[in-house]
Amino acid sequence: MATVNASQLNVFVNIGQAISTIPKVEIIDYLANPYYLYYEGLIYKDGSPLDVYFYIYGDFDYTSDSTLYESKISSIYYSFEVLGELSLSGLDSKVEDFMYDPNNVWDNLLADNNTIIGSPHNDHISSKEGNDYIDAGAGNDSVDGGPGTDKVAFGGPSSSFKVTSNGSTVTVEDLRSGSPDGTDVLTNIEEIQFTDRTIWW
Repeated sequence: MATVNASQLNVFVNIGQAISTIPKVEIIDYLANPYYLYYEGLIYKDGSPLDVYFYIYGDFDYTSDSTLYESKISSIYYSFEVLGELSLSGLDSKVEDFMYDPNNVWDNLLADNNTIIGSPHNDHISSKEGNDYIDAGAGNDSVDGGPGTDKVAFGGPSSSFKVTSNGSTVTVEDLRSGSPDGTDVLTNIEEIQFTDRTIWW
């Protein structure tokens, strides 16, 4: 099971949307060493280029270009200029997937069972295929579990939340002081987990 951890981002995340969780990445340089691959790239936010740095960990075979491309990636650590940090772990992708198009890693990842941890901001999370565990965190988030049996977790007892439904959509509102988990809108979610019980939907 792979894990997406966006808890250190300074902006909301857009997981599983048309451009994955971040804007399209343009690779400008990379460096290989025995323990990780280091890439530098650019993303464009509101038309302005921002630096992004990738540390890619895995079991790399440097015998030739072809063996390196077939090597497995186990985790990726992203560091974005201004935007913060993001990590992916428990991956099952090849180096060639990333080198051809870094966004391919997201497509492969979201096809399986995943743990997704949102940012402190208003996130848009679409976990797509698989049986996923989602902790959207703070902010007013929208979560679409897609196919599979998906669970969204909240950080308090069920008595501290108001749960309402409208057709296939469920709204969970945090009633605690300061509303630390915000108000989240859930679609295609089968389980809502509170600290005292889980509700099947």
